[in-house]
Amino acid sequence: MVTKEYSKLYVTIIFILSVFCLFLIGIEAKNRKTVASKTVFSNTGLSAYERIISGLETDNLTINIETVLRSFHNRQLYVLKDIIHKDSLYLIFRSPLSHCGACINTILEKLHEYKESIPCIQIIVLVSDAPVREQRIRMLPFEDKFRMYSLLLHDFGLPPENLFVPYFLFINDGETAKHTFIVESDSIELIENYLQMLSKKYCQ
Repeated sequence: MVTKEYSKLYVTIIFILSVFCLFLIGIEAKNRKTVASKTVFSNTGLSAYERIISGLETDNLTINIETVLRSFHNRQLYVLKDIIHKDSLYLIFRSPLSHCGACINTILEKLHEYKESIPCIQIIVLVSDAPVREQRIRMLPFEDKFRMYSLLLHDFGLPPENLFVPYFLFINDGETAKHTFIVESDSIELIENYLQMLSKKYCQ
């Protein structure tokens, strides 16, 4: 009788331990999935949905035209309203250098490739989030290809500034963000479509 009761006890203990082990395995699997998802997020940036929503929220907002910039070409300080004018068209590529450096290079190379397809639009590149020396080193290959400025403070006045992601915006009235497009380096085809859209809409 005692042996039978011990047998039941052993079975119960084994059952409990088995359930506990399965529970631990489930937690470990969940943790791995969470880490994996975080890794994917950190590598690819925002989801397509988040990029679209942020772009829509930005469109038709007035930018901060009092933003202070430092020119890469002559090292002088400017205010944004002094370098964009109401009667001209501008495509601004805005990027924090804390974002993937190789990604930014890929985007700028594609922008330069399509530069001649949008001859009516002036291209301006704004960068930030790195010491001046690092900015100059990283942007050196592009200094003679674009008008480039260092954004001294995060005061551009648009939602993507809080996301620390690269994005394009178009301005044709000297103050209002239009066609805002948050980009990633894996969005090359979308970048091409975006530039083609600007070309057809404003330069043809």
